Amino acid sequence: MLLLACAPKPSVEVVSVSELGPMHDAPTIQGRDGGFSDEIFGVSVWSYGDTVTTEAGGDEGTWRNNTASWTALGGDLDTWEQHQDAFGVPLEFLPRTEVEQTYNEEHSGEGCQQPCGAREALWGGPIVGLADRGYVFYWKIHGEPGAWNFYPRGMGVAEWDALEDRPVRPEPGVVPSHPTLLFADSDGPGAAAWTHEGLLYAFGCETAPTKPCQLARVDPTRVQDLEAWQWWTGSAWGGHEDASTVFYGAPMMSVWWEQELATWIALYSQPGGQDIVLRTAADVTGPWSRELFVFEAQDSHDGAWPYAGLAHPELDRQGLIVSYYRSPADWQGEIVLLEVELR
Repeated sequence: MLLLACAPKPSVEVVSVSELGPMHDAPTIQGRDGGFSDEIFGVSVWSYGDTVTTEAGGDEGTWRNNTASWTALGGDLDTWEQHQDAFGVPLEFLPRTEVEQTYNEEHSGEGCQQPCGAREALWGGPIVGLADRGYVFYWKIHGEPGAWNFYPRGMGVAEWDALEDRPVRPEPGVVPSHPTLLFADSDGPGAAAWTHEGLLYAFGCETAPTKPCQLARVDPTRVQDLEAWQWWTGSAWGGHEDASTVFYGAPMMSVWWEQELATWIALYSQPGGQDIVLRTAADVTGPWSRELFVFEAQDSHDGAWPYAGLAHPELDRQGLIVSYYRSPADWQGEIVLLEVELR
């Protein structure tokens, strides 16, 4: 906890926060969480996790493990487009492999293989645009029937070359039994990702309650090469085994360079509470400031904590657009939008 004791004062302050209400999603969306975003192909693209739809559409069910949508950079946040079927129901953003699809089919329905109801799912993570290409971080999850009965198989990075198409999941071959994964188990840097001076950067925050975050970077042309990834050791870039904790954050964050304020900012929902907070730094490697309170998010209908506090600096608005997720009713979800003025 020495990092907390020595953390400097934030270099920005919150002037005002305006509540814009829930985002105006497609009528076929009953709820979805997440909301990582970046500018890709000239629009603001948002990546989501579990998505519940109002109808099955061309699929057999109303559950999607991941979806995406996009809007104009300078738009009113009321008009969104997405990959969808003929019924207007969203398609999964990250397609499953044939092996994953077969596994899910064999473990569902009447006469299914045991454990019946087991499934392989993909959760959308940070999304980054660079030179007319998108990089989509994702977690592969194995789930079985029962409350909270799931765990990560690992993390991969999909590559996306055209807005009208869906991303492709390369096979780096790091995890032989799951060839699309780049990092095994929960070791991947999937909490935040961004580009800076031609390199792809990412934070990975451990599952410990304090969420210690480690910083990684890679040449995007070698993103599928595990040996090309470098980790900040506290004084230099080195191997993953020597990575140091840069600050304590959250499993979902936004990190960006704020040009007008000449500072790096990391924004996230504080784990185990309702506060959205931020940290600042002159250099992405730190030292990062102590947390600055931004907003107290509204909890869910059942008292569950809101989460997925994320920023969307690519949007051309007077203030900074921030979002978070909450559930207003059973099996319903909403992404709430805020506009924040910093100075």
